[in-house]
Amino acid sequence: MKKFILAFALAWLAGMLHAQVPNGSFENWENLMGMPIEVPSHYATSNFSVFDGAEVSVKKVPGKVGHAVSISTHLEDDGNGHMVEQPGYLNTLSSFDLLKGEFNLKFPTNGKPTKLKGYYQYDPKGGDQFSIYVLLFKNGIIIGETEWMDGQATSGFTAFTLDLDYNNNLSMPDSAVITASSSADTYTVGTTLTLDELSFEYAGQSTGAVEISPSASLAIFPNPVKNRTRIRFAGFDGNTFLLSVYDLHGREVIRKETPWNEETEIDLSDLEPGTYVVMVSDGKKRASSRIMRTH
Repeated sequence: MKKFILAFALAWLAGMLHAQVPNGSFENWENLMGMPIEVPSHYATSNFSVFDGAEVSVKKVPGKVGHAVSISTHLEDDGNGHMVEQPGYLNTLSSFDLLKGEFNLKFPTNGKPTKLKGYYQYDPKGGDQFSIYVLLFKNGIIIGETEWMDGQATSGFTAFTLDLDYNNNLSMPDSAVITASSSADTYTVGTTLTLDELSFEYAGQSTGAVEISPSASLAIFPNPVKNRTRIRFAGFDGNTFLLSVYDLHGREVIRKETPWNEETEIDLSDLEPGTYVVMVSDGKKRASSRIMRTH
């Protein structure tokens, strides 16, 4: 009996030593800048846009266990007095400096997470799709990632598991960023994504949820890039492609339809320097990769 208790305690301690998603259960909330608007602790959200006339788009709701977070597509002032539809978003957040406008979205990791799992609900309006992105870093360089986009409505909380894909099997991350958006392509007010119980899974752990992984691939060169870059496709079957570029809030900033070719070129010169997600789909298969635009 003592051996069993010791083994259980060691297994529990080993699990605790692995860094987990901050406030992944969404039980901890705080007021936004002293206003009577709640936001989940350790996250930057689209609720920051209320200072620019936006509606509250991220809310505390009943979850699978305790509380959950709902993220909704909403109306927001475009800066010219016009209210436009914008996706709700949620980013992990370690620290921020409002005076400098600097946000640190990375949270520290130890060990090597292999999956992101949790529960979600989706209530799309129109043809909206939600998005969930994970970026894994080593010394500030992206070494792993995963992405998931889906427009299927759910009737309740549904378990999910996403594989984390590394550029090198020997790579060990030191930090990660998780981003979720209620709408990633078309934006329809009222579309809502709800998340709960987000956590990393490490090698040796198990889960019973359905795995989601890409079935095609793409290569980007050069990357990082200042203006123009080329994209090479592999593993697709269609005759035409839809190529989209998203920022880390899930907003589509470039959209390009192109006939089948092994390569195509995109121009990023109109985008702000930073990290973006390139997604390519032929209607049946899709693949994505990160690209960094430099000054």
